[in-house]
Amino acid sequence: MTAQASAEISTSESIVGVVNGADAATLGFLKAIDSTVEAMCGIEKIMSGFTSVVEAARESVEAKPVVLDQYIDADDKAIDATMSLASNLKDFLTMLVSKRSAIDKDNRLKEDHSEALHDAYGPAIDAVAELIETVDDLRRAIIKHDLAAEPRDGVVCESVDELITSLRSDV
Repeated sequence: MTAQASAEISTSESIVGVVNGADAATLGFLKAIDSTVEAMCGIEKIMSGFTSVVEAARESVEAKPVVLDQYIDADDKAIDATMSLASNLKDFLTMLVSKRSAIDKDNRLKEDHSEALHDAYGPAIDAVAELIETVDDLRRAIIKHDLAAEPRDGVVCESVDELITSLRSDV
């Protein structure tokens, strides 16, 4: 084999290596896009399912008759849990919004890739936001019920100042 033939084979192998590497990188990139779209669809479904469950719990709380001294959450464990969940969901929502905004900054994405990712992130973000609102509604329903169940001993306050005075006199 001549030196020229050897150089041509080496150049050919080098080109094949570059092409194969670029092809693998492209396929990896496309798989990452597909995985992200699938993940966002999964997040939307999970969050929507949780929203239905939390909404049913809120409806149950609102339908529960108020009886003095009978609380749904006397020790505030449910209130604390809903506050913690809402806080964690807000952090998750912030992360999703940040990642969605990064889509437009990625020069590697073609328009159809960018559109597919936006189309996937949008419903997922909406589902998380709806769950946050539903969790907050549940917390408010529990608080409202338990405040109504609080014995008042016939004390009706016409203003906040009267309420504060009443509460201080009980101490």
